[in-house]
Amino acid sequence: MGVLEYAVISTQSLSIVLIIGMVGFVLRPSKRELKVLADINVSVLTPALLFAKISGSLTRSILGLLWFVPVMYVLLGCVGLVWTRYGGQALGLSDGFRRLCSIAVFFSNVNTILIPIMQGIAASPDARFLLRDANDTAQQVADR
Repeated sequence: MGVLEYAVISTQSLSIVLIIGMVGFVLRPSKRELKVLADINVSVLTPALLFAKISGSLTRSILGLLWFVPVMYVLLGCVGLVWTRYGGQALGLSDGFRRLCSIAVFFSNVNTILIPIMQGIAASPDARFLLRDANDTAQQVADR
């Protein structure tokens, strides 16, 4: 690919973002409408996107083998809750700020946490069961 082709592809990709941004600027929803849109995004659209990305490559047997990931997430979240509760108390933080820290630790950005977890699993030598055939690589597993 030449420089001109890259420039055309980049311009096409950026033009979509710019058009959406301009439409959003012109239509500017109120704060109440933004809250509703944010709630819809977090509760419906993001999980649907994640499900659509992984549903084609996961089977019941693979999900059964990956039970450890959500269990560890919950266990580490609980350790974080205890840590922020008693660590904040030892540091003399207010009760409201300790609760905020607890929520931030337990519910850290769950939208993006799945990506490094899946990449870590795919790169693990014990993840051979995720390979589809002899030509499959860990990078292809992570991309799926």
